[in-house]
Amino acid sequence: MAEAIAHASRSEQLFPGELLSSGTLPGGSGMELGRWPAPGDELRLEIDGIGVIEHRIEQ
Repeated sequence: MAEAIAHASRSEQLFPGELLSSGTLPGGSGMELGRWPAPGDELRLEIDGIGVIEHRIEQ
């Protein structure tokens, strides 16, 4: 993560409190594991102190 922050700061000024995300860790993606969302599945992303995003997969 330190290398990603250093890279981002080369072209952008970063300020205290800014949120940086690294994405999915290796082996943590459903696509890598052959799992795909299906109708009726619910997806939820929650970050403490920031909020929640929820989606239901429909046909």
